[in-house]
Amino acid sequence: IVGYIRAHPGCHFRSIRRENGINRGTLSYHLGQLTALGLVHEVRVRGMTRYFVQGCGLSDLEEKILIHRDNGVRNRILDMLEEERTVTRTGLKKSLGISGPALWYHMKLLVRDGIVHAEQAIGDVGKPVRYSLTREAAGILKPNDRIDVDIALEKSGTVSAHSLADGFTANIIMGADDKIKVH
Repeated sequence: IVGYIRAHPGCHFRSIRRENGINRGTLSYHLGQLTALGLVHEVRVRGMTRYFVQGCGLSDLEEKILIHRDNGVRNRILDMLEEERTVTRTGLKKSLGISGPALWYHMKLLVRDGIVHAEQAIGDVGKPVRYSLTREAAGILKPNDRIDVDIALEKSGTVSAHSLADGFTANIIMGADDKIKVH
């Protein structure tokens, strides 16, 4: 059971039961024992108990993100916010193909848990609400994937890229065969 929870942090009772073929009573007993011994801890979210291995190194925010990733709509919202820095409510509704109230519900949960920030200019009633990942959530979801670069053409076929963040430099060489090499 612990191995399954370690491999699937944030899993819920039914998924543990279904994937491991353990009957309800036996699983309930063992999860209770594991919780009492401090090997596993429970997080209750909207009537569903999620399980994490104690001391697995996940922060509260990381646990919340994993729980939201288990929902198809919120997972797609997080994917969209990873791709684009900000997204309007209208853009999300169109991309997801869901109603305004359904989007409001999902965004309310993500904002409440500190994963998403909603912004509307003060006094601009009727202006679009823009959503973005909080700084903390962006660091968890894409800790090293975002590198802003300043690219300049140095000579034919060679491009130099210097990161706006410290410590990253790349030389990109385009060969005659249209292959790109990054050094």
